[in-house]
Order: sequence, then structure tokens, then C-alpha cells
Amino acid sequence: MGLRGPQRSPTSRRGRAEAENLKEIAARVQRTATAPAAKPTPNGIPTVSNGIPTCPDWLTVDQAALFASLVADLKAAGVPIKNIDRHAIMMAVQCLSSVKDAGTIFSDEDLEPKDRLMALRLKAQAGKDLQQWLQLICATPGARARIGLKVEAPKKLGPLAQILAAKQGRKA
Repeated sequence: MGLRGPQRSPTSRRGRAEAENLKEIAARVQRTATAPAAKPTPNGIPTVSNGIPTCPDWLTVDQAALFASLVADLKAAGVPIKNIDRHAIMMAVQCLSSVKDAGTIFSDEDLEPKDRLMALRLKAQAGKDLQQWLQLICATPGARARIGLKVEAPKKLGPLAQILAAKQGRKA
């Protein structure tokens, strides 16, 4: 979601060094992964119709669970979701996964300080990106207030229901 400063030429010395450093970190992450992420099966992913987005099949199992959880939370918050929102939700899930992965890399004791610093920068950038995507899909209180979601007021109970609630020790 944006770079700071001019983009480096991939053929420059600094660009090649950074690319090599990223390749080394990616190789370390692949080695430290406990197991390769399995592709989610259609049976393991909740699919809902009526315009509610479904999880893409190429996401990892953890990301698919995050996707389903985020869609359920958005629905519970009363955010109007359409199938086209699938891409934005997917990007938010990937940013969330990147933040988690960067935190795992940063907590690795065997990393050199420059690699830990790069992981910390990655985590900060992914966190900023995540916040922007959450704003776009109305997953923050401020974003929901901007679109004017109204919280339904609790219905007033009738006299008979109030008596029954009082007998059961509930608030009316």
C-alpha cells in the first residue's frame, strides 16, 4: 500500500542486496514452518449463499478460518456484505496473516539483529496495511459510524413479559 522514498532499481547493488536478504529470510521461514499449509477443502470451509462471500480455495487453512471468522463478525456487526467484498476481506486476512508471520520471525532467537529489524519493519507495515483494509471493509467502529449503521434499540416488553422476567430474575 505504498513505499517510502523512490523505488530502488532491482539491478542496483542495494536492490540486489535487499532482494537477497528477503530470499534468505523467506527460506528461513520455510524451514521453521512446522508443516506445509494444506489446501482447505470445500467441506472444511463454511460456504454461505445469499450474496455472502465465500472463501477462496487457494487460501491456507488458517487463513480460511480467519476469513470465515471475519465474515461472521462483519455480519454480526450489521455490516452489509456483498460477494464483491470477498477480495477486500481476503486482503485483510492476508495482512493479518502477515502480521502474525512477522511476529513469529521477530521472536526467533537465532536471527541476526538486521533480520530482526527487517521483520519488525515488515510487521509495522503489514499492521498499517491491515488497519487500512479493516477501515475499507467497515471492520472498525469508526468506519461503521461513518456509514451510518444504526444499532437496533431493544424492544420494550409488554406488561405480561415484564412480570415473567421479574419472576425469573431477569432485567425487564
